[in-house]
Amino acid sequence: MPYPMKRKIPRGDPEDKMERPKKVNINATLHFVVDTKEKLQHIHNAANELEKAGITFDTGGDSEGDVHKEDWELDFSLQGGATLIMYYDKVFKKGN
Repeated sequence: MPYPMKRKIPRGDPEDKMERPKKVNINATLHFVVDTKEKLQHIHNAANELEKAGITFDTGGDSEGDVHKEDWELDFSLQGGATLIMYYDKVFKKGN
């Protein structure tokens, strides 16, 4: 006997029958840690290129010896048509 199905799987176009992920605005920090000034410069260049496209956000960083850190704050300061969206799915575990 096959394993009993607790719910029916929709047939046809799955986009019509499945719940879409919810959009949730969140605050996030991208934290980069690199071991050379060259790599750090690439991170700075990436932020500069985004700025040329009109996308801006708060940044910060520091260096100690050969460890270079850079943070991109993707929060209320994110401007220029970019939005940070987190997609999530509900996870059901046995007993919940």
